[in-house]
Amino acid sequence: MSLKNNMTRVLLSIPVLVLFTMNALAQATINDGIAAFNKGLEERQAENYSEALNLFGEALSITDELGEEGDELRMKIETLLPGVHYQIGMALYNEKKMDEAINKFKETIDIANAYADIDVVNKASKALSQLYYYQGSVNYKQKMFSEALDYFNKSIDLQPENVKAYYMIAAVHKGLGDDENVLTAAKKSAEMAKAGNDNKYYQGSLKLGRDYFLKKGKAAKDAKKYDDAMRLLNNSLEFDGENSTTYFLLVQINSSLKNWDKTIAAAEKGLEQEKDEVCG
Repeated sequence: MSLKNNMTRVLLSIPVLVLFTMNALAQATINDGIAAFNKGLEERQAENYSEALNLFGEALSITDELGEEGDELRMKIETLLPGVHYQIGMALYNEKKMDEAINKFKETIDIANAYADIDVVNKASKALSQLYYYQGSVNYKQKMFSEALDYFNKSIDLQPENVKAYYMIAAVHKGLGDDENVLTAAKKSAEMAKAGNDNKYYQGSLKLGRDYFLKKGKAAKDAKKYDDAMRLLNNSLEFDGENSTTYFLLVQINSSLKNWDKTIAAAEKGLEQEKDEVCG
């Protein structure tokens, strides 16, 4: 074979060798994935959760390139991802970045559901429920009742046993002057508080309903709107059937309407309750 032919073969093989070498350098190895994962663990331990998430994402991308070889590492990463997202949400919450925290917890719930991490789903749902309650309370204080109602309902959707949210829904309807919904919501609040052995909110719910309808009933009586007054005062009695003031208002209404039997019955009941209140 001539020297010319030998040189030609060598020259033709060079591009193939260079291409093979470049591909080998460009392709990440399982060790690269493990290194990124370990760095992510270090950042997670140091509570640098955003950086940990970036590193876990880098390691996850490498496992995707590796296929079956990266399956074991991929499973380890996926086990940790929901928790890291949750910790980022908690950090935003602690920094009072409420809107960002809400968005992060919503994202966390989606990710945790995707990876079937029920523990993180529950923790993120509880945290999000509390954030919705907080935002609802802010809106309530600003008399933004419709917005507050939306947040309190979202809070209950995520945490059905949230007694405080039920109470605040009743308070919102009170602020709106919505008799029908005050009656329904205050009863529901009292029911949930009783079921949860929460005496504070149980008594608070009863007082809210009683006082709301008592005040409106007295105003209706003073305006001589007797039918409305009796309806409102009877609603008040649904929350406190032992309030002497309510019965004496009913005495005045029935007396004005010349309903003597009802006047006597209300007077007897009022005197009985007044006696109990004094003795108590």
